[in-house]
Amino acid sequence: MVRDEYAVSQDGMKMFGVLDLETSFDGCRFSIGVRNSNDKSMRLALTVGYRVFVCDNMAFRGD
Repeated sequence: MVRDEYAVSQDGMKMFGVLDLETSFDGCRFSIGVRNSNDKSMRLALTVGYRVFVCDNMAFRGD
């Protein structure tokens, strides 16, 4: 793993995160985006791609 970032909503009920992974290709990385909630307002979701976008306004995309 190269880098990981996590954020939690102000009420502590929603979690968002991005994990950047090292691959065997030089200069190429894959990312995993994750989001989940304790208050069951959204289910666990994952996205994978060269680039991922995870935002607390529910934007969630992987290319």
